[in-house]
Amino acid sequence: MVTLSVTISTRTRLTRLSSLAGAVAMLGMALAGCGDSTPTTEVDPADAFVGTWHYDQSTGAINCPMADVIAASPTGNKTFAPGATAALVDLTPSPVDPMTICNTYFDVAGPVATAHTDVGCTITGGDVVTIDAWTFSLTSATSAKEVASATLHITTAAVAPATTPTTTTCAFNSMALLTRVAKD
Repeated sequence: MVTLSVTISTRTRLTRLSSLAGAVAMLGMALAGCGDSTPTTEVDPADAFVGTWHYDQSTGAINCPMADVIAASPTGNKTFAPGATAALVDLTPSPVDPMTICNTYFDVAGPVATAHTDVGCTITGGDVVTIDAWTFSLTSATSAKEVASATLHITTAAVAPATTPTTTTCAFNSMALLTRVAKD
């Protein structure tokens, strides 16, 4: 019986190991391209609005038929938070009724947040405010311009048993310049 002895030279073994290492490296690169485990952070455009803004300059007025104009300039601070059903929600007391917070929702497109106009807000006394148009526009990362118009639906109770309540509509308009003071 003849026994054959085969030995692999050191050079052949190194060549095979080198090829195997190259194949493993190529496989690793291919798998890395299939799915990166590093999470990517996408910036929400609403984040540029979220926080507290201070009213630096503002004008506002309520105009009702056959009545004097009532000054209603926004003052103090405006606070935006991430919204539950829209990009933003305004948590600021109403300039029309500082005792009421209407939680107005805004959509964001670029540097402009636009209020939803499909809902009304009941203020103190049961009157209703509906938004006609309201934009909050960033002029820089820390400054903004706000322009708003709304309609107040004021119901006056009946004065005698034979009369019915009357509803008067008043116009509210305001314009303001604001500075961001906090990223809440």
